Amino acid sequence: MKTYGFYQKIHEPTYRINECRSTIDNIFVNNNTPVQGRVVPTTLSSHDAKYFRLSAVQKRCTAQKPVKRRIYFQSKMSAFRAKMETVDWTELYQVFDPNLAYNRFL
Repeated sequence: MKTYGFYQKIHEPTYRINECRSTIDNIFVNNNTPVQGRVVPTTLSSHDAKYFRLSAVQKRCTAQKPVKRRIYFQSKMSAFRAKMETVDWTELYQVFDPNLAYNRFL
């Protein structure tokens, strides 16, 4: 599970029958923050109860992220469009494979 980013939080045996003990009742979380967790023995079942406390408080980022933008001048856009209109795109419109079209575009 650790390979997939999950961390086991209960490591004590949770199942007991006769002399056999095993940790088959697991709790996995997807962050490795310290948590409170323990096994609570019961007499009602061969499975012990689990106590688990996870704090859901997250740190908030107070710094504002800069807004990235690019300013386009109308004169530059008009010049770009004018150049694009001078290209004959007929051959490119007849190619339906995107890889071939890209290679022809280059």
